[in-house]
Amino acid sequence: MAKNVKQGKTIDKFSGSTIYKKTRTRAKNGTVHVFGRYSSLEGQPSNLGGYILFELKESYNGRLPGGIERRWVVVKDDLTYQEAVALMNKLSGFRAFEP
Repeated sequence: MAKNVKQGKTIDKFSGSTIYKKTRTRAKNGTVHVFGRYSSLEGQPSNLGGYILFELKESYNGRLPGGIERRWVVVKDDLTYQEAVALMNKLSGFRAFEP
């Protein structure tokens, strides 16, 4: 599995998480970010936290058709809802979500 460059954690740790694709946001610099949450906290109140911020990374892989491998990499995990929204707005370069 691929290593997370920013935190050094493998993606396996986050296999029990859900990515909310409707929150997909393209930043001014072209990077794509999305919210996620631990699956064990699905349906629970948002004040329990457990939010994860993912970034879409692309890299060359000659073994794949087309040669481009896309994967979600964790930027930061174990955030409260307010922290996740603030970090998403900061990384986007504009106010994408209201806290």
